[in-house]
Amino acid sequence: MPRQIVIFGQESIIRHVLASPGNSQFEDTVPTSSTRSLKDAPLDWTVILFVTLSPLVSAAGAAWWIASGHFHAATLWLALGFATATGLAVTAGYHRMFAHRAFEAPWITRLALLLTASAGFQNSALVWAIGHRKHHRYLDGPGDPYGINHGFWYAHFLWMFRQVQWQKGDPVPPDLLADPLVRFQHRFYAPLSGIFGLALPTAIASLWGDPWGGFFVAGLARIVINHHLTFAINSVCHTFGSQPYSSKHTGRDHWFTATLTYGEGYHNFHHEFPGDYRNGHKPWHWDPTKWLVYTLGRAGLASNLRMVSDAMIEGRRARQTARRSGTSQVDTAVHTSTAPQAPTAARANSASQGHAARAVNATSRA
Repeated sequence: MPRQIVIFGQESIIRHVLASPGNSQFEDTVPTSSTRSLKDAPLDWTVILFVTLSPLVSAAGAAWWIASGHFHAATLWLALGFATATGLAVTAGYHRMFAHRAFEAPWITRLALLLTASAGFQNSALVWAIGHRKHHRYLDGPGDPYGINHGFWYAHFLWMFRQVQWQKGDPVPPDLLADPLVRFQHRFYAPLSGIFGLALPTAIASLWGDPWGGFFVAGLARIVINHHLTFAINSVCHTFGSQPYSSKHTGRDHWFTATLTYGEGYHNFHHEFPGDYRNGHKPWHWDPTKWLVYTLGRAGLASNLRMVSDAMIEGRRARQTARRSGTSQVDTAVHTSTAPQAPTAARANSASQGHAARAVNATSRA
């Protein structure tokens, strides 16, 4: 049974992904106005050209592939396999492990997730996690890199078109900098993404005589589709859906998006409990990322899976229900009287996060 850490302390809800209070490397100044960062930041032409041209090139290439008689069913299965693998590597690796430290993993798991996620063309884990941590820290405020307050399409993908401050000027979180595999992937991200994202599906499809299908369909079109599914988390899940745990922020649970994004659509839950390795916390919630992480734990390839207690979850739900009904209710699920105990961690960076937690060996709720 993989070791799971049930979080009780309120401090872990937001700051678990950041350094302890007082760590100057994370005490950056929140801009008082987002106007300067949005309008004055230089355009990122590499991103603009790739994001705008890749859908056109992939659509034209796929149309030619079909019309010219090169269609091969095996290539579609290859595209589906690559989409699933790269999508899960981003959600489990970039998001839940590197950005939120919701679980830990040995080098072989981290390397596999980093290389596979490179094929998704979503930047390095280092850049991805820095931006995502700021999204949580400054959610819906001026410092939110892709805040929905700037509009649906800005949150979806237009935020990437300018070299905003968080991409170029932020200090690197020490827990990420300490990982040599994260540094390796960041340094060689461009060739790794080209090799695993385009060259590899092209080479595999060549085995059945369909290299162009491998490139246009299993490579480029798959990248475009995965891009916009990921982008939908920042746009759709901050606009549509339910808010069963809190309406103090714009995160929403959207089951249909969760179905397409390997469980990432339970976004109201995630913004309330970002340190939980599950986004869909109920056993019946569609969350393949949760099942992958749990399976890795059972196989000894992941450890210290963090999860919020059922009492805390139900307490937040009850508080939200009371807020909507206009009544007053104390959130009894946050056990502030529990003596803080640092979780046992295999790596030092987990112990430095300074949250109040109690480590237990729990039966899986995945």
